[in-house]
Amino acid sequence: MYVKIKDFILSKRGAAVGVAAALVTTLVVGSFHYDEFLTGGKDAATPDVDAAEVEVVDTEAPVLTLNDNIIYTSDVTTVNGAVIASYEDESAVELTIDKYVKISDPTEVNDETKQGFVAQLSQATDQALLDELAAVETVTAADIAPHEVAPAVDATTDATTDATGTEVADATAEASGEEAATAEASGEEAATPEMTPANEGIYTAVLTATDANGNFTARPILVVYDVTAPVIAHDTSDEKRVVEDIAATPEVTVGESQITDTVDGIIAPDRATVDVAEKVEDAEGENTDSNAKSAEELGIHVFTVNITVADRAGNTAVLTYDLSLYDQSTYSSASASGNGNASSGGSSGSSGSNKSSSSGSNVNKTSGSNAGEIGTATAGESSCDAPPAAEPANIYKYCPTSINGTVLYCSNEATPGQVKDGIYIGGSRVLTTSSGSWDSVQVCDPTVIQGDFYYQGSNYCYLMAYLGCATYDCTANEVGLAVSNNLWSWTKVGRAIGAAHDGFWGVGQPSLISYNGNIILFYTSGTASCTTTYARQLLSTNLDSILLSDAARITVPGDFVSNADFAFSGNTLYMTCDTHPFPSGSLNFISGVQSVYSGTWDGTLSGLSSIGWSKVAAIGGETTGHKRNHNGCFVRDGYGGLSSREIYVSVADEVGNWSANLYTYRFMRVAF
Repeated sequence: MYVKIKDFILSKRGAAVGVAAALVTTLVVGSFHYDEFLTGGKDAATPDVDAAEVEVVDTEAPVLTLNDNIIYTSDVTTVNGAVIASYEDESAVELTIDKYVKISDPTEVNDETKQGFVAQLSQATDQALLDELAAVETVTAADIAPHEVAPAVDATTDATTDATGTEVADATAEASGEEAATAEASGEEAATPEMTPANEGIYTAVLTATDANGNFTARPILVVYDVTAPVIAHDTSDEKRVVEDIAATPEVTVGESQITDTVDGIIAPDRATVDVAEKVEDAEGENTDSNAKSAEELGIHVFTVNITVADRAGNTAVLTYDLSLYDQSTYSSASASGNGNASSGGSSGSSGSNKSSSSGSNVNKTSGSNAGEIGTATAGESSCDAPPAAEPANIYKYCPTSINGTVLYCSNEATPGQVKDGIYIGGSRVLTTSSGSWDSVQVCDPTVIQGDFYYQGSNYCYLMAYLGCATYDCTANEVGLAVSNNLWSWTKVGRAIGAAHDGFWGVGQPSLISYNGNIILFYTSGTASCTTTYARQLLSTNLDSILLSDAARITVPGDFVSNADFAFSGNTLYMTCDTHPFPSGSLNFISGVQSVYSGTWDGTLSGLSSIGWSKVAAIGGETTGHKRNHNGCFVRDGYGGLSSREIYVSVADEVGNWSANLYTYRFMRVAF
C-alpha cells in the first residue's frame, strides 16, 4: 500500500497544496498528509514537492468465509454471525444479519431436512443478493422477536387503521389527551402494551460483513429461531429402586429417547448432564412427630436427581426429582401393587421355554435357525395323542403356559412348513413378530399373570413376558412385555431385558409370578461364561417405564438352572427346568428329562438365592413315552399359584432329519 501511495504522489507532484507535514507511514484510510518521500531529505532523483493532502480510496470488500450456513438461536435480536463466519480486512468490520424470510414453522432439523432448507437459499451474493431480495418481502429481527404492540382500542373510541391494518386511536383524541384524562379521572388503569409471541421458525437471512469504508460482502444463510426448551421424559416409576446398599449413590442414566426437542429431534444422552446428590431436608421439612420413624429406620434413602440439557439454540431444560432407594431386605411398600396375592384366584400362566438349552457355557439352540424352540399344546389337552387328521403334518407346538385352564403356547400353525414362531391359543395366533423391531424374527416362550397394569393411558388385567429376537442364529435373544384384557388381543410394551449382542444366546425363557403383590420375573441367561437363571422384581405396574430390581441368581445342587418355570403354594416355591447334560443324538439341544424342585421361600427377592431346593420329580420317557421332555410349565392360577400338582411338558422324538424331528414337538399334561 505504501508503494502505491508513493507512486500516486509522484505522479501528482505538481498538485501539492497545504502546509508541510511529516510523512505518516501508518495508513489512515480516507486521507493522509505527507511532506517528503524520503525521510532523510532531498536527493537529485526526487524533486521537491509541497505538502499535500491525498485522498486514498479503499474499494476492497472484506473476505468473508462461512464455516457453516445455519445458525440456531433463541434470540434473533442478539444473534452473532461470528459463530459461523470469519473475515479478513485491514479495517474494522461489522457483521450484521437481516432481511429475514420465513420458510418453515419449527420442525426437526437433521442432516436430511437441513439439505432441503439449504436448497432454498439464493445462489446470489453481495449486491446481486440484495437486488434479488428487493423484490421479496423481508422482515427484521425486531419484527420476529416478541415486541410491544399498541393496546386494542375500545369500539366506542374513534379509531383509524395503520398501514398494517392495526386499529389505532384517533390522532385528535390522542393529541388532546382526552382519553388519558378521562381514564385518570375515573380511576381506570391505562392500557399496557401487549407483547407479540416469538415467531419461531426457520428463516433465510443475509449475513453482511461491512468495513469502515462501506465496502461489504453479503451471503445467504439459514437462521433457526427456537425458543422452546427440550422435553425430558419422566415417569414416577423412575423415582424408586430396590437395592442392597441404600447409602451408595445410585447411578442414573439418560435413556436413548428420553430427551426430545422440536428442532433437535431426539437429543443424545451424552449431551445431558446428570447430577445425583443426597437429599438434605430443610429445617421446616423436619418431622416433629416423636413416634415417626426416620427414613433410615424404614430402610429408605433419598437422593435428588437433576438432569440438565440444552438444545442447539441454547434453550435449557432441567428435570429434578427425588429418587428413593429401598433396602432390599426390608422393602415391601415400594413394590408394585394391585397384582393379587398368593391366595387370590385369577388367571395367569407361565412358561420357561425356548427352542433349546445346552449344557456348558451357552444356551445354544438348534443349528440353522431359531427353529429349535419348538413345542406347544392345545387348551385342556391332557395327553400327547397324535394330531387330529385335519391338522397339517408340518407344524410344531411347544412351551405352553397355563392360566386358569387356558393354555398359551408357541407354534407355527399360521405358517405351516416354516420355522416362524408365534404365540397361540387353541390354534389362533394371539401374538406375532413386529417388522423392523427387536422381536422381528421370533416371538415365543410366553408366561402370563393377572393384575392391574397401566400402559399409555389404558388399564389392563394381564401381563405377558415373552422371548423375542431379531436374529436367525439363535443369539441375542431378549425378553419383552405385552398387556391384554382378554388373553386374545395383546399390546406390546417393549423390551424389558436386553441382550449384549456379543454373539451368545442372550436372555429368554421367562416365567412370571405375583406373590403377595410382588411381581417376580425369572429368566434364563446364556453368556460366554455360563448359563443360569436369574430373578428380578418388577417395581411398578405403570409400564410406561419398565423398572426392574437388581437380579438374584437361582441355583440347585449338582446342576445349573435353565428353561425354568415357577409356581408357589403357601411358602413353598416350585420350579421345573431342564436336566443336564442333554442326551446325545440329533436332538442333543433339548432335555431328555424335565426336573421338578421345591423349596421353602420367604417371599423376598434375595431369599430366592438361598432356597434349599429338593428334587421332587423327574419326568422322562418312562412317564411320557417320548425321548425328549423339555419346556415344561406348571398348571397355575392367575398369579402363578400352583392349581394342582401337574405340569405341561413339551415332548419330541427323533424320527428322521431335522425338520421331521421338529414337527414331532407337542406337549402333554402329567402329574408329579
